[in-house]
Amino acid sequence: MVVTEAFDASLATAADALVMQDLEELEGVWKATDDKSDKMRKIRQRFLKGETELSDNERLDLMSLTTGLERASWVLHGFLEDLIDANNPESTSWAVPETSTAESSAG
Repeated sequence: MVVTEAFDASLATAADALVMQDLEELEGVWKATDDKSDKMRKIRQRFLKGETELSDNERLDLMSLTTGLERASWVLHGFLEDLIDANNPESTSWAVPETSTAESSAG
Protein backbone atom coordinates (compact mmCIF):
# COMPACT_ATOMS: atom_id res chain seq x y z
CA MET A 1 0.00 0.00 0.00
CA VAL A 2 1.24 3.47 -0.87
CA VAL A 3 0.91 4.80 2.69
CA THR A 4 3.18 2.18 4.21
CA GLU A 5 5.65 2.51 1.35
CA ALA A 6 5.86 6.25 1.92
CA PHE A 7 6.58 5.75 5.61
CA ASP A 8 9.10 3.02 4.78
CA ALA A 9 10.88 5.52 2.52
CA SER A 10 10.97 8.01 5.41
CA LEU A 11 12.52 5.39 7.70
CA ALA A 12 15.06 4.30 5.10
CA THR A 13 16.04 7.90 4.39
CA ALA A 14 16.39 8.64 8.10
CA ALA A 15 18.51 5.52 8.61
CA ASP A 16 20.79 6.43 5.69
CA ALA A 17 21.11 9.99 6.98
CA LEU A 18 22.05 8.67 10.42
CA VAL A 19 24.73 6.42 8.96
CA MET A 20 26.08 9.25 6.79
CA GLN A 21 25.64 11.76 9.63
CA ASP A 22 23.80 14.02 7.20
CA LEU A 23 21.98 16.62 9.27
CA GLU A 24 20.43 18.28 6.21
CA GLU A 25 18.85 15.00 5.10
CA LEU A 26 17.56 14.38 8.63
CA GLU A 27 15.94 17.80 8.58
CA GLY A 28 14.25 16.88 5.30
CA VAL A 29 12.75 13.74 6.83
CA TRP A 30 11.81 15.74 9.94
CA LYS A 31 9.83 18.15 7.76
CA ALA A 32 8.22 15.28 5.84
CA THR A 33 7.06 13.62 9.07
CA ASP A 34 5.45 16.74 10.48
CA ASP A 35 1.93 16.50 11.92
CA LYS A 36 -0.19 14.22 9.73
CA SER A 37 -3.38 14.49 11.80
CA ASP A 38 -5.33 16.58 9.29
CA LYS A 39 -4.34 14.42 6.32
CA MET A 40 -5.20 11.19 8.12
CA ARG A 41 -8.51 12.64 9.34
CA LYS A 42 -9.45 13.61 5.78
CA ILE A 43 -8.64 10.13 4.50
CA ARG A 44 -10.73 8.53 7.25
CA GLN A 45 -13.65 10.88 6.68
CA ARG A 46 -13.64 10.36 2.93
CA PHE A 47 -13.84 6.59 3.24
CA LEU A 48 -15.94 6.30 6.38
CA LYS A 49 -18.68 8.69 5.25
CA GLY A 50 -19.73 6.23 2.60
CA GLU A 51 -18.24 7.83 -0.51
CA THR A 52 -16.67 4.44 -1.13
CA GLU A 53 -18.17 1.04 -0.38
CA LEU A 54 -16.17 -0.60 2.40
CA SER A 55 -16.86 -3.69 4.45
CA ASP A 56 -16.65 -3.47 8.22
CA ASN A 57 -13.24 -5.19 8.14
CA GLU A 58 -11.98 -2.74 5.53
CA ARG A 59 -13.15 0.17 7.67
CA LEU A 60 -11.30 -1.25 10.68
CA ASP A 61 -8.19 -1.76 8.56
CA LEU A 62 -8.39 1.84 7.36
CA MET A 63 -8.71 3.14 10.91
CA SER A 64 -5.78 0.99 12.08
CA LEU A 65 -3.57 1.96 9.16
CA THR A 66 -4.17 5.70 9.34
CA THR A 67 -3.95 5.81 13.13
CA GLY A 68 -0.80 3.70 13.12
CA LEU A 69 0.83 5.83 10.44
CA GLU A 70 -0.09 8.99 12.30
CA ARG A 71 1.50 7.69 15.52
CA ALA A 72 4.59 6.27 13.82
CA SER A 73 5.17 9.56 11.99
CA TRP A 74 4.78 11.44 15.27
CA VAL A 75 7.35 9.21 17.00
CA LEU A 76 9.85 9.46 14.13
CA HIS A 77 9.35 13.23 13.94
CA GLY A 78 10.02 13.61 17.68
CA PHE A 79 13.12 11.41 17.53
CA LEU A 80 14.52 13.37 14.60
CA GLU A 81 13.76 16.66 16.32
CA ASP A 82 15.76 15.57 19.38
CA LEU A 83 18.57 14.30 17.18
CA ILE A 84 18.72 17.51 15.14
CA ASP A 85 18.68 19.63 18.30
CA ALA A 86 21.57 17.59 19.71
CA ASN A 87 23.59 18.03 16.51
CA ASN A 88 23.66 21.71 15.70
CA PRO A 89 25.97 22.82 12.85
CA GLU A 90 28.57 24.12 15.31
CA SER A 91 28.91 20.71 16.95
CA THR A 92 32.19 18.93 16.25
CA SER A 93 30.90 15.43 17.00
CA TRP A 94 27.79 13.45 16.21
CA ALA A 95 25.58 12.98 19.26
CA VAL A 96 22.64 10.67 19.81
CA PRO A 97 20.24 11.93 22.50
CA GLU A 98 20.47 9.91 25.69
CA THR A 99 17.40 8.39 27.29
CA SER A 100 16.97 8.48 31.01
CA THR A 101 17.33 5.10 32.70
CA ALA A 102 14.63 6.20 35.14
CA GLU A 103 12.23 6.67 32.23
CA SER A 104 13.21 3.30 30.76
CA SER A 105 12.65 1.37 33.98
CA ALA A 106 9.41 3.11 34.96
CA GLY A 107 6.82 0.99 33.30
